Amino acid sequence: PVHYRIPTSSIQGVENSMVFGILSSGPQGRARRDSIRRTWGQGNTIFFVVGGDWENIEEEYNDIRDILWIDQPEEYRNEVSKTSPRKGALTFKSETFLVAMYDQVAKKNPSVD
Repeated sequence: PVHYRIPTSSIQGVENSMVFGILSSGPQGRARRDSIRRTWGQGNTIFFVVGGDWENIEEEYNDIRDILWIDQPEEYRNEVSKTSPRKGALTFKSETFLVAMYDQVAKKNPSVD
């Protein structure tokens, strides 16, 4: 079975907000996540899907509270890019998480890497 953690206080009351699930580059992707938080993520409700060892993500998870952590290694099936459709798949063994980025976000912020 796949186990996960998400700070429940972070998802309470977000039904009227735009929520993005964002494929992450594992615990070592902190700089990329911080960049998103400072740019188009600011003012939006966002969650980063991060796999890997809990010890590597625990501090960021507890401090910022926007991580959906899964206890499986990350394996990318499809890479998300600005030129491809805004869809990507992140596979954790038998579980697949599909994520769609809304075109309006990419169009408002064309310089987002």
